[in-house]
Amino acid sequence: MRTCLVVALTVVVSVGSKGSSQTPNDGGPADTANDHLVGPEINLGGGGGDAADGRDGADAPPACTGPRCPIVLATDSNPACCVVADGTYVYWASYSAGSVYPINRVLAAGGAPEYFESSDFIIDDMVIKDGALYWAASNGIFRRDLAGARGSATKIGSGSPNYGSIGVDSNFVYWADVAGTRIHKTPVAGGTTVDFATTTQAQYVATDGTNVYWSDQDLQGGAFVTAPVGGGTPTVLAMDLSNPGDIVVDATNVYFANSSTLFGTKFWKVPRGGGTPVMVALSPDFATYEIAVDATDIYWAAYNKIGKAPIGGGSVTTFATGQEGAMSIAVDASNVYWLNTDGGALMKLAK
Repeated sequence: MRTCLVVALTVVVSVGSKGSSQTPNDGGPADTANDHLVGPEINLGGGGGDAADGRDGADAPPACTGPRCPIVLATDSNPACCVVADGTYVYWASYSAGSVYPINRVLAAGGAPEYFESSDFIIDDMVIKDGALYWAASNGIFRRDLAGARGSATKIGSGSPNYGSIGVDSNFVYWADVAGTRIHKTPVAGGTTVDFATTTQAQYVATDGTNVYWSDQDLQGGAFVTAPVGGGTPTVLAMDLSNPGDIVVDATNVYFANSSTLFGTKFWKVPRGGGTPVMVALSPDFATYEIAVDATDIYWAAYNKIGKAPIGGGSVTTFATGQEGAMSIAVDASNVYWLNTDGGALMKLAK
């Protein structure tokens, strides 16, 4: 599970001078519109329900209270994090009572869930890129080809990644160390890991293949920062962010979230490569860290519901209700997927 790690550190990042996009206010820029097999702790079943997984009735997936009801795509007694989708399968990671932390998958169209791979340590984030699944665990960065056999995963980078997201392009994986004081750069095929940038408290990381973007909890009151993939002086795109969260990149923009107990969560977008951030939506939901974006909308998990707003600006709506423990979210061309941790389920709802 991605969590917000806040540690006071003294290392300072070098930043550029785009002062026009560093406007302080109440929490953001100016408001303009190797191989382990099945363990007994993990219970999977496509049909859901207590009979399938041994949970009591109080923990069953919640009843739908909205106009359109999500379905249980798979049940899991210990869902952990990191829902990702490739258009055919949906992948997610589980906790375990032992030393095995499974990665599971199920057909997006429905069917029997299956074990895809496993880790010796808790998994913090997963990314699909160019036919491979990458993940960060507390003991390093790993890769497995989607078409590869179970047990074929490769450790491509050593170290201790932070509890935020990782960024992957066709050449490198970018990730923050557990202290948040460095962004590292690891070749996707494995090799030497190098320091990409010095930071104060980096957590969430993303890349579009041209630039790397990250959130820094401590820099300038909380900042959203970027630097070219080839290296160079980082540039602060937004500062005075009370609690910067997840980052998502599409073909045009970079989107990021900023949460506060005062105003809830603001969702921002900024053109890839830099520019002035524009607020896409303001939600009253606090502690919204994980987001997903498609061609028209931004979606987020807000513990007890799934929210939605147009990426071009517009009203916030509730996409799904009754989702106690909602976390980690992904989209494909047809559906939105998320974990319901209280209900022990991977959920699906058509757009």
